[in-house]
Amino acid sequence: MSVRLQGHSLTPMMSLPPKTVIKGVSGFAQLLQQRGFIDLVSSTIAGRECFVADYGPLGSLLRENILKQWWDLMVATQTNVFPVQSPLLRNLEFDDMFEGKSSEVFNLIREHLQMDCSAKYPQVLKLTNGKLPFSIASFGLCLSKKTCGQSEEMMEKNLLLGSSLETKLILQNYISPSNASAVHDFWLQTRLTWWKKFSRNPECFSVASMASAESSGIEEIIEGKGNGNGSAENSISILYNFPWGQEPVESINNLSDSLHKKLPQLEMEACLVIDHLRKSSVDSHRKSADHRSKEDKMKEAQGSDGGEAVKKQRTLDSAMNKPSVSTKARNDICNELVSVFAAANIPLSKVDHPAVRNFLQTRVENGSAIPQAHQLQECYLKREFVLNILAAPMEPLSADVDKVQSYLLDTRFLSATNHSTVGTAIIECLVSTGIKFTDVITVNTDNAAYMKKAFNEILKGLMLNATHIMCMAHIMSLVGEAFRKPFNRTNKFVKAANAIFWHANARKARYLRFITPLVNSPKMPPNPIATRWNCWFEAVAYHEKNLQHFATFVAEEMEHCGRMAPDSLVYLNDTLCSESERQLIQAEMSFIVQHSQPIITATDVFQSQRPIAMTIKSLGKKAFLPACIECTTSVEAAMAAWLVDAYRERYPLSARKKPARSKAQQVLQLHPQLTPYQVALVLASPTLQSSTSTSSSSMGIELRYICDSLEKDLKKAGISVFNASHHGGSLDAHLRRNDQLGVVYTVIIDQNTVTDGLVNTRSRDTQVKVTSHISSLVKEFSRNLNAQLE
Repeated sequence: MSVRLQGHSLTPMMSLPPKTVIKGVSGFAQLLQQRGFIDLVSSTIAGRECFVADYGPLGSLLRENILKQWWDLMVATQTNVFPVQSPLLRNLEFDDMFEGKSSEVFNLIREHLQMDCSAKYPQVLKLTNGKLPFSIASFGLCLSKKTCGQSEEMMEKNLLLGSSLETKLILQNYISPSNASAVHDFWLQTRLTWWKKFSRNPECFSVASMASAESSGIEEIIEGKGNGNGSAENSISILYNFPWGQEPVESINNLSDSLHKKLPQLEMEACLVIDHLRKSSVDSHRKSADHRSKEDKMKEAQGSDGGEAVKKQRTLDSAMNKPSVSTKARNDICNELVSVFAAANIPLSKVDHPAVRNFLQTRVENGSAIPQAHQLQECYLKREFVLNILAAPMEPLSADVDKVQSYLLDTRFLSATNHSTVGTAIIECLVSTGIKFTDVITVNTDNAAYMKKAFNEILKGLMLNATHIMCMAHIMSLVGEAFRKPFNRTNKFVKAANAIFWHANARKARYLRFITPLVNSPKMPPNPIATRWNCWFEAVAYHEKNLQHFATFVAEEMEHCGRMAPDSLVYLNDTLCSESERQLIQAEMSFIVQHSQPIITATDVFQSQRPIAMTIKSLGKKAFLPACIECTTSVEAAMAAWLVDAYRERYPLSARKKPARSKAQQVLQLHPQLTPYQVALVLASPTLQSSTSTSSSSMGIELRYICDSLEKDLKKAGISVFNASHHGGSLDAHLRRNDQLGVVYTVIIDQNTVTDGLVNTRSRDTQVKVTSHISSLVKEFSRNLNAQLE
């Protein structure tokens, strides 16, 4: 790594050979630790040893300046950027608790901000009335599980990038997919320019795809790399060439719609199991109405003389359907489980999870009697039909926003769903809310038969101006149904292929053993259920791809079954053995696979729960899923890059001709916008601070008063000042220290300042002293610093 010294072109400075710059255990790490920039300390989080950065005064100021520059560029100067903040601790998802994941604090601290920002997407979308584009920005501490190397060559890397706590900076830009590529290029150029703006060596920054960049804590947080299809061509890393190698400092990713595929988080409530082994529980049960009723029935069944009960012959139906003790216990535990899951908003499908099933069988009394989720839904879940009636005034919210706002008018619980109950509920709702029938423009429902009948036979006669619009997904399903009607041969084939596996577990096992060595991802043929959208097309695509293998398997099954072969297997064998029939089926399947993709895509879009941008003007246009361009970096990465970039070792100007007799001095040539202090105030002679003479003491007090006044004026102008007039030490010591702190200008005040108002200003980059009047310092510094900023 070579040393490049940039600054004013007054006098060239002498530099050391490149081999002396930040190599191994050098003075660079000692400088950062001694001057209060950064240090690495050992810490314990939830019983685990971690390394955490300890920032001193200068390091804290540098971090604040970096955060301010990022915020000014990404939030303050951009349009439609909404800042959000989220808690440091995150909640474990419902599935995580049953997968055995620990709930220690170490695992609860968030590791990135990506999902925290995407969780705010619905709120921001509502705030913008569905208008794109907009951005969501956030910053905060995150936990990165890093390990520090023990070699001496890794000391600087450990010090700068070894902290387990990082301040992440993230911006997610939600846009139309058609503009994703252009916006991705815009953010790449903007961020790369920003990094180079504050660098003395812009050529040290480079760009590489995410796949070729070295693994670090930055790209590990990206869950949807690339464009959603596994490609990394739109996942870019900005790299900096550190002395130990290239490291990514920022990632810019086209996440497409991958952020909206997450299911909502679920919460689970505890269910207590009553202990019936205690005497108090038994006494309470004996006093219950259920126990008394059973006791009365038992007494009635006994003879009048108190003898044995009269034995009566029981019918087969009464014997089979009589509830036993085990049956009642099973019904009780199933009803309680369904009630708890429904109250806690937990899907009953979670009962089939292996961890939940094991918990119920080992920890819950009668838990082994709980059936699978589908039986709980069919037998124990109380069936009530809910009809939600919404209304939306057909007028834009404002002149600039063409999206309407919908309102929930009523929620009706129906005992049955038919055209009569639905039509009656809608009419009663409109009458109770005072909406006139002639004011109804559209009635939007799903494509169910009773909905169409309710509109045609009940609502159409009352709502003369209304048009019935059915669900887009149902309409696309009808298009798919019309598409597959002409293909009778293919339809009969996929139905027969599904029938041979119906209640035939042994044949399923033989098919999986047969197909496993032939394909990469062996699986059973999809079930071509017409009522499940796209299932039929998926089954056709499967058989079109594996028709040759399937024909071989059918022939082997015919030999295995012989005369016991079912009719569906015989039909498949006859069809596949005929070359003409086989070619016709292959041609039909190829045509279906080739031309059905738009129908499958549109159906998936309309039935998806992901956000779809739609406005009044775009009702006749194509709906889309918003793309997301994400820029992610950290304060620690920026601090590491710019500290390494700013470090120099040089000789003073007085030793230009005799460098062998002088010692190289350290300097941090930080950018004026990033350096902790832009201006330092020092006294020319240390005797002015410690002299015992009355005149020197009086002069020192007056000079320090001048420094204090100048400090206030500079701070009012927005210039950061380090007032060292009260500190002891020689002038050379002050200058060396200010160079190590990154101070851009050092103002030297002496006796001449009192008499004629003149001061010496020494530049950090040129080491040249310039004499000027104290009254013009504020304007000169403001002008010079702003010139350097540009």
